[in-house]
Amino acid sequence: MNQEQIKKKLLAYAYVEKWRKILFNTEPINQKRVEELIKKSYQILDLAEPQIIFCQSPLEAHKYLSEIQPSISDYIHLKGDLSSLLGIKLLLKIRCYHAIYPKISTMLFFEAETFLNVTTRIYEVLEDCLESQHLWKMIDSELMASSLYDNDFYIEGLNCGCNQEVWNILKPLAEECPYILSFKDFCIVINRPIELHLDKTNCLHAEAKPAVIFADGFNIYSYHGTIIPEKYGKFQYSQWQPQWLLEESDEDLRMVLIRGIGYERLEQELPEYNCNNWEDCKTLISDILNNLYLYFSLNCLVKSYSHASNQTYEKYQKLTKTRPIQVPQEVSEISDFRGIQIAPNLIIRCFKDTVRELYCPEWMQENYITPDNCAIPIFYGIHKELYYFFGYEEEFSQEEKEFSEIWYVSEKSEPQICASSLTSLLLTIIECYQTGAYYPVINEQTGTTYLLQDKSKLENIFRKFNPDYLDVWQEICNKA
Repeated sequence: MNQEQIKKKLLAYAYVEKWRKILFNTEPINQKRVEELIKKSYQILDLAEPQIIFCQSPLEAHKYLSEIQPSISDYIHLKGDLSSLLGIKLLLKIRCYHAIYPKISTMLFFEAETFLNVTTRIYEVLEDCLESQHLWKMIDSELMASSLYDNDFYIEGLNCGCNQEVWNILKPLAEECPYILSFKDFCIVINRPIELHLDKTNCLHAEAKPAVIFADGFNIYSYHGTIIPEKYGKFQYSQWQPQWLLEESDEDLRMVLIRGIGYERLEQELPEYNCNNWEDCKTLISDILNNLYLYFSLNCLVKSYSHASNQTYEKYQKLTKTRPIQVPQEVSEISDFRGIQIAPNLIIRCFKDTVRELYCPEWMQENYITPDNCAIPIFYGIHKELYYFFGYEEEFSQEEKEFSEIWYVSEKSEPQICASSLTSLLLTIIECYQTGAYYPVINEQTGTTYLLQDKSKLENIFRKFNPDYLDVWQEICNKA
């Protein structure tokens, strides 16, 4: 990156931080100021002055909407329509910058997506009282229009021209009231929550208390972005009972319970529960990869990664059909993460390369039950460390076809198992990001984003999901 690109990237980060503070603000709105801005907004759009209804929470808005059942034809994209009036010159300028600075454009887009993920959870209580899914989707687009990261960056950060009259209303409107539902004759403004808690990846999250609380008492419990009932949310994770897994029928909530309780306690307190249940693990892997993709995009850590895979497990099997082994199913789920640093000192190899370089090293023959099987490298480290999984032969058990232990070897150490499965390793990695054990830092001289780790937080996380291999992880971390 040249100095001009570095300067713009750092400026974009500053605007991201600015709007995070604005959109996740918990101060009460200024009703007088909001009324004035809404009236001016309707006036610019050539609409009659609306009735303005202030609600203390989405629950109060739900009660109002349930009574009147507004029509989809009456809905107004207030902020969206105002944005469209900022001017074609601004739009063309933004498109030009998108082409020149694609990473900045991607970061701003996914930052807005993060805000949408949070606010969508807050608005979910309204979904059942709205006329249709079309209206619900319109609200999504209106929420996206509240996050003016990109417009503010281009207009005020890079001095791009626009319709200043419209901008002078749109910007303070988004700043003052991100939670708004506008119709032809009336406009509902939902006050900000009095408490809002996020994890280190900006997902709604709080332990043993609501993640969101409104002034009228309406609240939402959440575990790293997944809404959970009070019966779970009011307890510390150490108080969560493994037995709940056997009683819970909701798939998303079972995933939350597995992550909150951890493999160590499940093995000790509920040994009859199979942590290597492929249906549960497949969902876990999918959720983890979605979260990692969003986080990497926000922090400019994505290099070559296609989020929407066009591959299938069967296609990956064809890649190895001439080999003596097949690939465990959990490995095929991660194959689209190619050549990126998934954790400090842990880079994913391209799946096709691992197949091409399939081989059976000497150390494997001495440490595995059959010399006919093959070790396949899946990760590598910056100090020439390699992380392997093992393929399987047809006579192997179903579990061995779905999962594989992850082995670690370096020039100065003997091969050792470092994770019971790829799934348990991914659970460890995502928790490290969500708790701040892994975190990105930007070098202001080069504009490069890199990962650091807080070693004081790592031990408990590794123990939670890979209790049998804690010593190995401590050894790996000490070398990093």
